[in-house]
Amino acid sequence: MDFQYPHLQVKVLKGDVKSAFGLIPVDAKLAAHFAGSCGGLAIVDMTLPFGWTGLPAHYGAFGGAISFLVARDSPKSLDPIEQDDESFFSFVWVDDHILLEVDRGNRLALAETALRLSMIATLGPKSINEKKFSSWSTRLVALGLTWDTQRRTISIPADKVHKALNRISDALSHPTVSRHQVEKLLRSLRYLAICCRSTRAFLQRLHQLWRRSSRFQSIRLPQDARHDLRWVASLLQNGAANRVPTSIMAETLEPAVHLFMDASNEGIAVLYPAAHEYIRLQFDEEERLGMKLPTSGSTSWFSTNVREALSAVLAVLVWGPQWQATCRPKDRPLHVRCWIDNASAVAWLGDHNTKNPAGQELTRVLYCAELSFNLHVTSKHLDGSSNYLCGSRIKSDIPTEFRKIYKQKLPSCNGSRSPTRHAKVECWQGRNENANNRVDTVRAKLSHVRWCHQLRAGFRPSLQPQHDLVIHGMQRLSPPRRKRAAVSIDMLR
Repeated sequence: MDFQYPHLQVKVLKGDVKSAFGLIPVDAKLAAHFAGSCGGLAIVDMTLPFGWTGLPAHYGAFGGAISFLVARDSPKSLDPIEQDDESFFSFVWVDDHILLEVDRGNRLALAETALRLSMIATLGPKSINEKKFSSWSTRLVALGLTWDTQRRTISIPADKVHKALNRISDALSHPTVSRHQVEKLLRSLRYLAICCRSTRAFLQRLHQLWRRSSRFQSIRLPQDARHDLRWVASLLQNGAANRVPTSIMAETLEPAVHLFMDASNEGIAVLYPAAHEYIRLQFDEEERLGMKLPTSGSTSWFSTNVREALSAVLAVLVWGPQWQATCRPKDRPLHVRCWIDNASAVAWLGDHNTKNPAGQELTRVLYCAELSFNLHVTSKHLDGSSNYLCGSRIKSDIPTEFRKIYKQKLPSCNGSRSPTRHAKVECWQGRNENANNRVDTVRAKLSHVRWCHQLRAGFRPSLQPQHDLVIHGMQRLSPPRRKRAAVSIDMLR
């Protein structure tokens, strides 16, 4: 709606069902668990269904029916005079029904009417809870979160943040905690997992610790879990759960910065083509020894995924202050996309889940940098054959005149970048000046040059006719020495 109606206000309304299970029939086999007898009296407790694990699925059929009726209607179907035939948007979670509409004409009033009529048609005339039926507003507390449609953000209410901090402090102040105490802690932090995506991995580990414990057993929190709780408390205190853009939750925020990175046993390289800058880091002897440790052991602190994550964290720390100074509409975070040719590292960065201590520390640093510089960092997989420039940057030696880029003889350089012209020349000439380039190598390098021009200048340069003729002349005319025959059944046998 923000992109479709940029100049109109979007408002939200919350509707609630009154005495949901007083209006919905429950199977006799299940209802027997909600009732009991005391002497000659039969007692039915209508609050027990709300602790029943089958509640969402059972009520979901009736809530989905209400949402279906609302989504089927439009202003034109309710009022023939109206010309607006766009269907209403309805979202349901258990017994809470959320409407999200644009303030245009008589659309808001008709959408509320459609919700009320749908509730009455499904559950009867006494189904509307007027006390919890809100009015249309740009700021509303729904589903445990504060929604601000004007700023396009969501936040955790202040009372929930205060309660979560108290429960974290209580858990850290005692050597052991009860299983029920961990349950309440997870209940308070579930909202943080929605707003702060990188905390989900740490909450999953706390949830696994709760599942492995018995009902009346005291749980001794390990040191890693205590570090995670301190990290989560620090994020809550510094406003990580305040004004999180909805574009991040919906994954509609377009990348504004593209970084191409690669890591090997020699070092890491990060390319920033839009700024004509790059980062190169060569590993020392201690780091090379860390690569030789078994990847499955707990002592493997410098695995391939850790090196790939290190390149992303290093890039954010180096260029973060520069990105922070850029102007952004409505103070939205800057989306930084990291292109990595390691699919395992991409999945690891996306899930924020690892048992590696170094990887966990890098995850903490990455999200703290996101919070400090107002960034949103994501990763995508890049085919290894397309990541040619990063590979050449890692393998090539840094010339002597470029190692001390702060010297007076190179006034155009500073401590954060080296001339891109040298990288282009070296890429074109290759590492071995005596060896000739094959036609496929020349075509690949020309493709990278076209890509750089398309990115920076907005057009793709083409070769002159004489140069194109020379490249065609480089192609092999004689038959190859080793002929490759088609695969036949006899060969497969």
